[in-house]
Amino acid sequence: MSKRGRGKRGVASCSKKMREDELHVDFDDDMLAMGKQKSKFASWLGLTLRAMFPYHIPTNKFDKQRWENLRLEAKEYWNILDDKPKHVFLKKAKKNCTDWRSKLYREYVKVNEEPFDKYKYLDRSMWPVFVASKKEENFLKKSEKARASALKNEDFHRTGCAGYKGLKDNFDGR
Repeated sequence: MSKRGRGKRGVASCSKKMREDELHVDFDDDMLAMGKQKSKFASWLGLTLRAMFPYHIPTNKFDKQRWENLRLEAKEYWNILDDKPKHVFLKKAKKNCTDWRSKLYREYVKVNEEPFDKYKYLDRSMWPVFVASKKEENFLKKSEKARASALKNEDFHRTGCAGYKGLKDNFDGR
């Protein structure tokens, strides 16, 4: 725990075994996780994605059954009673998976380093495949085009780390 008492975050928040009554997450009208366990749910999702989905395969190449298995595991583990949050959950999971691959590219491939000291669970044998895919001409062209487009953005969002959902409470009082 930090000096300011914010509690554990990220991987550390999932390292402690939770009681059965804590394994429940609720969803608001926008089908976003809410309540006391929302950050633990997000951490669990990230860790589970990294375990279930190989990093060297592009996110859009995974079959629908793999995504459905992830959703069913989350539903069972977190005692999610209905299927209403399915669409939003899968969208967030796919974005999380893509962001993970982007992080590996930015922090390791671009600087010619390997992530295995920090992420010991990664499959070393697939690293050359991942690096090769990120050095292909098609990928580099697409990356440069996206970078040029991002540099043109002059109106950055200012919602903070909680996003629009975090500001919603402030709107009600105005």
